[in-house]
Amino acid sequence: MRIALVTAKHIDPARTDDALLSAALAEQGHSFDWQAWDAEGVRWQDYDRVVLRSCWDYHRELPRFSAWLDSLGEDVSLVNPLPMVRENLHKRYLLTLAAAGVPVPPLRLVTQGSGATLGTLQAELGGGELVVKPAVSGSAWRTLRVAADGASAAEAGFAALVTERDAIVQRFVPEIREGEYSLMFFRGRYSHAVLKTPAQGEFRCQAEYGGIVSALAPPAPLCATAERALALFGTPAYARIDMVLSAGRAMVMEVELIEPVLFFTQYRAAALSMAESLAA
Repeated sequence: MRIALVTAKHIDPARTDDALLSAALAEQGHSFDWQAWDAEGVRWQDYDRVVLRSCWDYHRELPRFSAWLDSLGEDVSLVNPLPMVRENLHKRYLLTLAAAGVPVPPLRLVTQGSGATLGTLQAELGGGELVVKPAVSGSAWRTLRVAADGASAAEAGFAALVTERDAIVQRFVPEIREGEYSLMFFRGRYSHAVLKTPAQGEFRCQAEYGGIVSALAPPAPLCATAERALALFGTPAYARIDMVLSAGRAMVMEVELIEPVLFFTQYRAAALSMAESLAA
């Protein structure tokens, strides 16, 4: 197969763990090119598969990225498929999970231009700390934690965010400080898992904030809940479900179907599984 692996102009794929995916594709006899999603002159229809990988600027360039997705057309084999990507772009899908009985943190979707205040939302969510984030985001971009007594001080920043875009306001889950589990799936089947532990005093688990990644076998309650969440999206070629254990109960934080890091560095054999999934 000839495969396009979609990245961003500022990303060097060789410096990500997708370098292992490149090696796996080559080992299986596939040819591939790394292409920035907004590169000019790319004939996407010439590829057997177009795979979204390290396009890690899409949330900052959403109108342009959405227009690019629309431009691909039906003759482009996008992985994961366009309807699935569209559904996963906006975190309103968390409301869909909640309505289906999948445990998620108590939350509110605040639409752009809303006059909602953090104080009111905090009361609706039972008081206590909050996490505020754009409804289309990545890598904890513009994500902030609001203390139980900090709503007033954060109102101006929250109002500025909602003026620009939709936002999600969630009740803070204190167990995130003990780590967030990421479970990887290929073609709907569980592959491997890691625990991302935030730095001391942090709640964000990403490496850029000092988070540490450890390979592990996930606690039993996680897999069943992750599978329930994933089933609502169909059978993606690849997926990552981010979760916490809260009072012994599995809770879904995010479903990542667009451009997730899949932790091939911790599980090198998983790169071969990903390559096989793309070919299938």
